[in-house]
Amino acid sequence: MKYFNLKSTFVALLTLVTSAVSFAQTVSIAHVNSQEIVDNFQEYKDAKKNFAETTKSYEKEVEGMVEELQKTVKQYQSEAASKTPEENQRRGEEIQRKEQMINKYRMNIMQELKLKEIQTVKPILEKVQNTISKIARENNISYVLDATTGLGVLVANGRDITPLVKKELGIVTQ
Repeated sequence: MKYFNLKSTFVALLTLVTSAVSFAQTVSIAHVNSQEIVDNFQEYKDAKKNFAETTKSYEKEVEGMVEELQKTVKQYQSEAASKTPEENQRRGEEIQRKEQMINKYRMNIMQELKLKEIQTVKPILEKVQNTISKIARENNISYVLDATTGLGVLVANGRDITPLVKKELGIVTQ
């Protein structure tokens, strides 16, 4: 009985080792630093620059609205003594409406900018992902791990396809 269990265990272990060796020979794993690729991709740099310019433009517009409101508040405060309580109350309500309008406009701008950022960056990220997939197919790589810091790959001593992806995307690094 012991011989049968020992023989069964040996056969199972041999099968497992053979399968693992066979699997290791057919599976190829590589890594890529997608953040490095994206950060150096000219399309991304251009999109980031355009987004920053658009954001700055909106910020200036909101700042102008706030400055105009502050001038009105100062004016109303300096004139308050010569106005009736009803007029001062009406002016106070007017100031509150303008503040609410500015805050609503600011929130709409933030939402619009976030949507624009997503719409701009999504095709760029898809292009990088498609290029990574293409390089993996061309090099018979079964799995590509992202070695970007903080994404979970602790050791990346295997094949790094970052240079191949950069070359395919036309990214020149100094």
